[in-house]
Amino acid sequence: MGRRYRRRSHSSQIIADSVVIGSRLSWYGAFLFGLISFLIFYYAFPYWLESRLNAAQGVVSYPGLEVMYGRGIRLFHYLGIATGAIGLFFAVRNYFVLSSTNRSENRVIALLARLIGRHFD
Repeated sequence: MGRRYRRRSHSSQIIADSVVIGSRLSWYGAFLFGLISFLIFYYAFPYWLESRLNAAQGVVSYPGLEVMYGRGIRLFHYLGIATGAIGLFFAVRNYFVLSSTNRSENRVIALLARLIGRHFD
C-alpha cells in the first residue's frame, strides 16, 4: 500500500523539506543553505511584496491589499527564521556528528524550528 496524501500548510511543508535537505548536506552545505534560505525568505520576498504594495498605492482596494501583503510578509519572516535555524542546527550537528538523521529526529527538529520561528516572529 502506498502512503496516503495528507494536505499540509505550505509553510509546514517548506520547513519539513528544509529539514530533509539540511540533514543530507555537509556542515558547510547546511550552513550555506540556512544562510541563503534565511536571506531569501526574510529579506527578498518581503521586499518584493512591499514594492508591489507601493505600486498599488492609488487603488481603491489598497487597505485590503495592505492587510493581505502584511500577512504574507509576516509569513515570510517566520519561514526565514525557521529555515535559518534549521540550517544553523544542521551545520553544528553535521560538524560534530557524521551519521545521518532518522525520521523521528527530523520531526523533532522541524517542531523545534517552528517553535523558534514563532517565538522570534
